[in-house]
Amino acid sequence: MMEIIRQKQEMETNTIQKNEASWRVLTNRGKLTKILLMALVCLFTVHSYGQTWQIGYPNAADITATLSNGTLTVSGTGAMQDWGWGGNGEMPPWWDTKKESVTSVIINNGITTIGFYAFIDCLNLVSVNIGKDVNYIRSCAFWDCRSLSEIRCNNPTPPNI
Repeated sequence: MMEIIRQKQEMETNTIQKNEASWRVLTNRGKLTKILLMALVCLFTVHSYGQTWQIGYPNAADITATLSNGTLTVSGTGAMQDWGWGGNGEMPPWWDTKKESVTSVIINNGITTIGFYAFIDCLNLVSVNIGKDVNYIRSCAFWDCRSLSEIRCNNPTPPNI
């Protein structure tokens, strides 16, 4: 009878040890899963806030707009496209999904014209820095930018509006 009890205790001990080993494997897998998920979140976050669009006119590739960490930077040479009813009928590429993440705009030197409705409905846009080569700001470029409180224009001659 004692032999049977001893065998039963050994089986229970082996089962407990196997369960503990399985739990360690699952716990380690859980940690690995969390690490992988965090890496994916970081990857998609960087991708979603590091977008670039071609927005020049007449050649779209002449000017790019890049959104990174809330700052939309417009670079290149020449005029920006017109948008909305004053242009091709479409809204700027950042309008649908990114307009609320735009908090500042930098128009670099080399840009000559800010297009119709360029920054329409960027409700969280606070500041704009306009490069020295901008000589024309088209109608409604900053339409409904309710938080806009600071505009710096680096052109000694104010642009035509």
